[in-house]
Amino acid sequence: MRQKAGGDWIKVTFTANADAQPAIESAEQALALEEALTKLEQTDERAARVVELRYFAGLSPEQVAEVLNVTRRTIDRDWRYARAFLHATLE
Repeated sequence: MRQKAGGDWIKVTFTANADAQPAIESAEQALALEEALTKLEQTDERAARVVELRYFAGLSPEQVAEVLNVTRRTIDRDWRYARAFLHATLE
């Protein structure tokens, strides 16, 4: 239980939650998503940042609102817009 051996460390297990996004299954999907995010960033930079923070960083809407210094309602609007934009772009 010595500090050097991690005696004070807290064990954390990461599990998928019900709100998790689907995994990227291929390189083609990853490239398509990157291209779509670039287009979104040109259209609405904040919405693209919301996607990065929610999808890739796994932050909650409240945490994203705090990071971007906007209201939760703004994050919800940006998230809905970004999802619709990405869905339309990827199809």
